[in-house]
Amino acid sequence: MTDSKKPPATASVLNAPVEALIDQLSSEASRKAYRSDWARYTDWLEGEGVGVLEVRPRHVVAHIAFLQKTLEKSTASRALSVIRAIYGALVLDELIATNPAREVKVKKVAYAPKAPVLDEAEVTKLLALPAETWRERRDSLVLHALFGLGWRRSEVAAMRVEHLDGGLVRTVVKGGKPQTFRLPAWLLPMVKEWVRYAGLGEDGALFPRSRDKSSAISGDIVYKIVREAAARADIDSKRVTPHALRRTNITVSGERGVSLKDRQLAVGHASQSTTERYDKAKDASKVAPGDVFADMVKKQDEAGSDPP
Repeated sequence: MTDSKKPPATASVLNAPVEALIDQLSSEASRKAYRSDWARYTDWLEGEGVGVLEVRPRHVVAHIAFLQKTLEKSTASRALSVIRAIYGALVLDELIATNPAREVKVKKVAYAPKAPVLDEAEVTKLLALPAETWRERRDSLVLHALFGLGWRRSEVAAMRVEHLDGGLVRTVVKGGKPQTFRLPAWLLPMVKEWVRYAGLGEDGALFPRSRDKSSAISGDIVYKIVREAAARADIDSKRVTPHALRRTNITVSGERGVSLKDRQLAVGHASQSTTERYDKAKDASKVAPGDVFADMVKKQDEAGSDPP
């Protein structure tokens, strides 16, 4: 009598298309995430007594609901994408007739942003930190750009001199989409002064790693800059992150009259609903994003003196 369950050799048959799909991913981080999500899913199936090829949509729905009880929404969404992609590979290899995850959606759950909103006094202290050395002046401008533009740390780190055009600046936002933004009026002269002071020329990274290294700083360096600034300003460093400055930009500019649509466009969100999750401010009159923070910025001399 033949056992109704498939023999252990089936595991290798399943692993072949799964590994082939994972090997096509461009980064080690993505490959690691795929393996982790798939292993967690198959372990869950084993606990439920369901084989990988016996799964129906209701099983995938139950697994995602299980993840949402203990994990962030983004993690559950990613896990579903992984499950859907792998079942797609199994369908192509004719190991299963249909993709049971194809029509499954992640159920909406209450969203509570982890990044806090700083108060205006805290932001003012950060922006007013003394900046005398080359590095201090670079880091100070990084802080001003993070808050004034409301950009992600990777976007600020990637700013380039040749992307500055008068009062405009070009960048590539999340998702690989190039966009052009207007610099706040108070930030533009700071940027010009930094370019002159640092001798950056007409192209290259706006924020080099050092005087001797022209390559751009990374998002991790931006994170470190913000944490060090919080310590210097005697503010709880656990609350002060690049993302907290982004969320504070959205919240404070809304309180100061910038419309939801303007805030959405200024920070590069794909939709207003995303911006709304960062802040509950209501729609108001149109005001240029970032310009409304001018009073929070320390008044500076027209030109700082170069250190010896």
